[in-house]
Amino acid sequence: MELTSAQLIKLLAATTVVSTGFSVAGSLQQGRAVKRQMVAEAKREGDAARAREIERRRALIRSIASQTAEAGAAGVSPDMSLAKYDIEQSKRDTLTDTANTQSLQANLRARGRNAVTSSRYGAGASLFEGATDIVRTFPKPD
Repeated sequence: MELTSAQLIKLLAATTVVSTGFSVAGSLQQGRAVKRQMVAEAKREGDAARAREIERRRALIRSIASQTAEAGAAGVSPDMSLAKYDIEQSKRDTLTDTANTQSLQANLRARGRNAVTSSRYGAGASLFEGATDIVRTFPKPD
């Protein structure tokens, strides 16, 4: 069976449409995958920040307990000025870490949104390219 030129043109156009469809779908899927990855990374960073805060509080408790034990062993009243300093330093560290974590999380979420936007532009470009290819398959009018 031999294809006529009209059938061949239709086949080429259909192939281009299918190919363009796959390209568009792939571009959009890639953008969504990157967004999911960035959201997951932001969540992991939040979890890590909570773990750092727990460790910071444990270290503070150990420091105050050690100071109190040393003072008790020496038979003197514990000097709370060191403990107050440790508490204030812990608060400053917490605020700094919280600000850094929130900034990083916002950045990661923005990267995810940008990936989706970029994938939409890529999908649009694929559609335009596919349409151009289809127009090229048709013979030029004389």
